[in-house]
Amino acid sequence: MGKKLFVGNLSYEVTLKDLQEFFSQAGQVTSARVMCEQDTGKPKGFAFVEMGSDDEARKAISVLNNQKLQGRNVSVKEAMPPKPKARPDEVATRGGPPPRKIGTPTRFKRTVAPPPPRKPEAAPTPAPAPAPEAEAPVVPAPEAGKQEEAPPA
Repeated sequence: MGKKLFVGNLSYEVTLKDLQEFFSQAGQVTSARVMCEQDTGKPKGFAFVEMGSDDEARKAISVLNNQKLQGRNVSVKEAMPPKPKARPDEVATRGGPPPRKIGTPTRFKRTVAPPPPRKPEAAPTPAPAPAPEAEAPVVPAPEAGKQEEAPPA
């Protein structure tokens, strides 16, 4: 068992001095730290206390767990080792699946039919040239009042 203890369910008004006095009932307090928000500096409601020996830490858990401190029943447990921090190449996310590494396939690929092959564009065909008009023999128009003579047969 380690000497470091986790103290939960603390009142937000608990000070470092209050915490050290409370744990001095079980033995020598080596260090104490009330955890606070980084932005506002307000307490988060839990702390870490380090006792002088393993026996004092066991005694603190058995004697002080579920005891009232400023109107709240505090929870005293052995502190767990901190989780390893994320490597710089891993992005921390809130919920959801872990980030995908580049080059790995996705679980569900979106399948799309490939586009149809393109036909080569042919050069435009020239329009057919207009057929030459046959020249019709020019026949003079008949004069008014005259009849044409019939050709001799």
